[in-house]
Amino acid sequence: MTMDAQWDEISLDVMRVLDGQSGVGESPESYNGRCRCIWCGEYKQQEEFVRSPRYASGYSSRCKVCHASYMRRRLAELKAGIWKPTGMRRGVPNATRIPTEPDIAWVAGFLEGEGNFRRSYSSHDRYGTEQVSAGQVNPEPPYKLQELFGGAIYKKKRSKWGMNDILYWQVTGERARVLMRAVEPLMSARRREQIKKASSR
Repeated sequence: MTMDAQWDEISLDVMRVLDGQSGVGESPESYNGRCRCIWCGEYKQQEEFVRSPRYASGYSSRCKVCHASYMRRRLAELKAGIWKPTGMRRGVPNATRIPTEPDIAWVAGFLEGEGNFRRSYSSHDRYGTEQVSAGQVNPEPPYKLQELFGGAIYKKKRSKWGMNDILYWQVTGERARVLMRAVEPLMSARRREQIKKASSR
C-alpha cells in the first residue's frame, strides 16, 4: 500500500485535531534545506511533513510516516476501547470518543476561563508531572472533558449552607500533555506561559 493510500484511511477530523500537537507549536526545524521530525528525529524534505495552516511554513513538525503510524494505532485502540494516552493509572477512566476540531475549540475556550495548568509533585516523584484541572458547579463540562480526554472527576462540598457542590475534573501525565499540546495554539499568552511552565521540569 502506498503512503498516499495509507494517509487516506486516516480520519480527517482526527488529523485536524492532532495537527497542533507537535509539542512545540512551531514549524519543523530546518537544516540545509531539510527538516527534522520531532518524533523520529530524521531529516526529511519539507513535503514529507504533515500540512498545517497553523504555522507560517504551512507544515507541522511531524513527518507523515510517524503521524500516520500513530494515527492508525490510536484509531484501532479507540475502536477496541483500549486506547490509553498515558501510562495509565488504574481506575482512571479513558476517553470514550475522538475529539473533533470544534471539540478542541470548546475545550480551549472552557479551560481559558476555568482551567488550571500546573506541575504536580509528590513524595515519590521529585520531578513532578503535568496536570490539568477545572471545577464547575454545572456537571456537563467536567463530564464532557472526561469523555474527550479521560481523567478523574471528584466532588468538593461547599462549607456554606445552600451552595452547590463543585465537580472537579483532573488529568495528569500523558493525558495532560496530549491535552496541553492540543489546546496551546488556541490559548492566550498568559495560558500558554502556564502550559510552558507546567511542561518544564
